[in-house]
Amino acid sequence: MSRFKKFIMTSICLIVGISFTTGGNVVYAQEDSKDTVIKEKYYYDIAENAGDDDGYYPTSPIEPDDVHYNWKIGRFMISGYTRVIENPSEPLVFLKNVGDEVALSFVLEQDINALNGDQKLSINNDKGYDKYFGVEKTKFGHGTLIIRQRNYQNNYIGPTTYTDYLAGVSQGAETSVLLCEEGDYEVALDYSLLHKTFGDLWIIPTSKLFAFEDDYQINFNFSVRNGNCMVYPMDAATHNELINETFTPNGFYLDLAKSKYLDIDIKKEILNVGQDELDTRFNRPAKDGETFTDEGVYTITVCQPAIK
Repeated sequence: MSRFKKFIMTSICLIVGISFTTGGNVVYAQEDSKDTVIKEKYYYDIAENAGDDDGYYPTSPIEPDDVHYNWKIGRFMISGYTRVIENPSEPLVFLKNVGDEVALSFVLEQDINALNGDQKLSINNDKGYDKYFGVEKTKFGHGTLIIRQRNYQNNYIGPTTYTDYLAGVSQGAETSVLLCEEGDYEVALDYSLLHKTFGDLWIIPTSKLFAFEDDYQINFNFSVRNGNCMVYPMDAATHNELINETFTPNGFYLDLAKSKYLDIDIKKEILNVGQDELDTRFNRPAKDGETFTDEGVYTITVCQPAIK
């Protein structure tokens, strides 16, 4: 677990000082952990069968007898992060440091009018809806890209839809989609295929003889977190950061800056003069912006839950 500790010590006159248990501001991380993989780019490109006008939900693996078997429409890429954290059964977490720009982009690998080199196979100009995201039936065109974000307050932003998406990107070019700040993201590319089999009659290969379209989807989830595991104790009156061995009679408040997903715990102790030792008065979670003005010895512990 990545963490550091700051000790904020007060006397009767509420003098606040700071020291580090390690002698400095140190962030511990499992550099060689099997759950930590360093990559320059991370790719998502696995498509699934999404039925026949079923709202792209649920999806299932593409079978060998499916016309979409063993080739890809394109791939999404995430770049600009410092580290990606992989934990079983959980979405990937991309850590960003100051100056990093985590970006989602897409590369179209096919000619949408001749998929997999087949002049009879193309992206359908379709009407559709997405049951999972609650997108009502509309003109999806040549594929629709859907993105939804959830912030640290569990508030959903979107979904945002980009209709006729595949017709608007150039084959082989890396097309920027989104710059990602802290949050959780859901992404889906919905598209329908057409297969020309008899003259001008277009049908989708399927076990249903008279079906005219078959739907597919690339979908994935991921999270972005700030890798800077820091909380800043700020003077309650001057709003200056309290650094090592700084004193103030004003008390302090906690500033998480832009890292909204950190876990903060704070312990308050006071001096037992008779016993010449510290007695704990509370040891509890704290939050961004919380102010402390009572005299005592405060220990602040901060950790990034994404790093375990």
